Amino acid sequence: METVTPSYYSKFKCIADKCRHSCCIGWEIDIDENTLEFYRNQKGEIGEKLKENISCENTPHFILGEKERCPFLTKSGLCELYIKLGEEHLCDICTLHPRFVNYLTDRKEVGLGLCCEEAVRIILSEESKFTLITEGSRKEKLSEDEREILNLRDLCIHTLEDKRKSIKDRLYDLLSLADYCTVPDLNIKYWAKEYSKLELLDENWGVILNKLINSDEYLNFEEILNEFEDAFANLAVYFIYRHLVKAAEDYCTAEYLQFTFISVLLTASILALLKSEKGEVKTEDLFETVRMYSSEIEYSDENMETLLDIFNEMNF
Repeated sequence: METVTPSYYSKFKCIADKCRHSCCIGWEIDIDENTLEFYRNQKGEIGEKLKENISCENTPHFILGEKERCPFLTKSGLCELYIKLGEEHLCDICTLHPRFVNYLTDRKEVGLGLCCEEAVRIILSEESKFTLITEGSRKEKLSEDEREILNLRDLCIHTLEDKRKSIKDRLYDLLSLADYCTVPDLNIKYWAKEYSKLELLDENWGVILNKLINSDEYLNFEEILNEFEDAFANLAVYFIYRHLVKAAEDYCTAEYLQFTFISVLLTASILALLKSEKGEVKTEDLFETVRMYSSEIEYSDENMETLLDIFNEMNF
């Protein structure tokens, strides 16, 4: 099988106790079958602790403790299982996170997800053009739909990286690349209201959306787009790389382009609101806004499906 990863992929390394938003807090951590069997065979103190803190109801998972902390997250922010059993005995989800995987015919595409603050920093700070590193080879041919989507994705990325145009113009050009693709309403309050109806994972996200809905300020998202032009281009390319390939199966080509368009504009609008409150925004504010957006939207299948449905209705 052919495996592809972005060129920046190898730069990632978990920053562990230095992370301000630990993936070991607030997330249900499922345990794969092989790792569960290994944990069941552990003896002594660690074996007893594993037995006490694993639930096999529905999908096997760790029983989160106070403030939804994984029971094996130490006070210092390190993983007790990593320390005592080794990295090779972490469950699959802990080993993979924050990576994502998409599959095509005899081709696996891997990337870093933006729910992780270190992944956000790497992706949005990348100075080189987006390129893929390929390992292995395909024995089977891609389907016609898959080939078409990959070609379209290359064109989308080329469009988003065209620095002869403003980032706003590039985003509009992006929408023109798919058939029956309507330009979404630019009323940010409308989108903040739609997003506020989605499944809420972090109360702070709800607070931010309500501020957008109730703000009387003129939110100059275009100024923010220009201020962080390269980072927003990288963000748009990330969305296209991660999601557009799924259109080979679900045929939501226009919807994924619209999702990218609105995701960037909503993020920029949140930063414009923050700038009106603080007088300035920093790169760290951009990173945190993107991290929160990704956590709330991309990591909820329900939220992604709802948004794609909204975009789909716009096109008919």
